[in-house]
Amino acid sequence: MRTGIICNPKSHRNRSSVEATRPFVSGTVLAVTPRTQAELAEVLTDFAQHGIELLVIDGGDGTIRDVLTAAATVWTGAMPRVAIVPSGKTNALALDLGIPDHWTLDQALAAARDGASIVRRPVEVERAGTGQKLRGFLFGAGAFVEA
Repeated sequence: MRTGIICNPKSHRNRSSVEATRPFVSGTVLAVTPRTQAELAEVLTDFAQHGIELLVIDGGDGTIRDVLTAAATVWTGAMPRVAIVPSGKTNALALDLGIPDHWTLDQALAAARDGASIVRRPVEVERAGTGQKLRGFLFGAGAFVEA
């Protein structure tokens, strides 16, 4: 299965891992660590052109939001399957999906290979007046009132 891995080396659990910051290619697996939104878009475009069947996101809820937001502009049709390696601080989506706290890349790849999946559709929100759309599963909002 052609697999593309997006790793956020700044995510909570990846900060202490040298391996998380190294891009690698192994057979049908390509792992990259884009440093900017522009690099992320380039990487996802490359993944789409190479027919990636599984997109692994190694990061937290914010990384998932950023990758899915960028992916929506790359894959106009069906996206590849998505697997998560929860390496953020909170990992609310992983918790909702029942992914173990210290789930590894190898475990995520094995689960995808074995067909273990849970379907969740991302939420798309648009920032008022900007036209900027975000995709993800967890968003925050706040309001302040002067007393």
